[in-house]
Amino acid sequence: MYARLVLLLLAAFAAILPSAAYAQHPLILERLTAWNAAAPQPAPSIIQQQVMEAALVAQKRSGGCVPTSTAIDSVVPATGVKFVFEGILAGQLKNGWAVTARHPNCDTTPVRYTISEDSAGALTTIRTNRGLSLANESLIGDTWPLVVLQATAVAKRGAFTCDSNGASLGVIRVAKEEPGLGADVYGVRYVGSWSEVWPVELCGRTIEVTVRFTADGDGGAYTDLKGAEAKLLPPATKAS
Repeated sequence: MYARLVLLLLAAFAAILPSAAYAQHPLILERLTAWNAAAPQPAPSIIQQQVMEAALVAQKRSGGCVPTSTAIDSVVPATGVKFVFEGILAGQLKNGWAVTARHPNCDTTPVRYTISEDSAGALTTIRTNRGLSLANESLIGDTWPLVVLQATAVAKRGAFTCDSNGASLGVIRVAKEEPGLGADVYGVRYVGSWSEVWPVELCGRTIEVTVRFTADGDGGAYTDLKGAEAKLLPPATKAS
């Protein structure tokens, strides 16, 4: 568990915490800062190459427009994201970064990629999602199965059934940021809540599922899927 690994790190520093959330403790933030400084982000040309290669892999898997160019919008450290944090603790990774890019020849939709650097310095890049989301790669991976279940239930209510194994995630959008939502800290938010709309594309139909995230103070988040707000879009309708 992520929290247990955090406890092990704290024990290594002989720290005793009161009731404050572990990941907000100065020792943890200090360690994240040190890890990030020890493994700085790759050069822009390398990031560009990594993103383009990952984009082509994603295109071969799903079809559609073939990207021929990449415009990088932002690169931010993902050192605190669950899989990166755990990988560093295990000695398997050095660092990770979240990259938001666009492929102008295809469309203007922002696409997020996650780059990780292993202990030998090799880079691995995957496409995390299309659209804008405040949820990091690990949180998206944990939430996706729940979203598919919700979408399947909505489809059945609409007398539309199909094999959910073919479900894919459309363009995510942020619906609302609640007051008090904390800033991004190495890829995670430790306080606050927000809502997102996740379009599930299933057998030629789209079901929009609303997900409310509440930061758990430990780098993750509690999720609440708004069943009453989920909706099956009309045939041939895609979320934009």
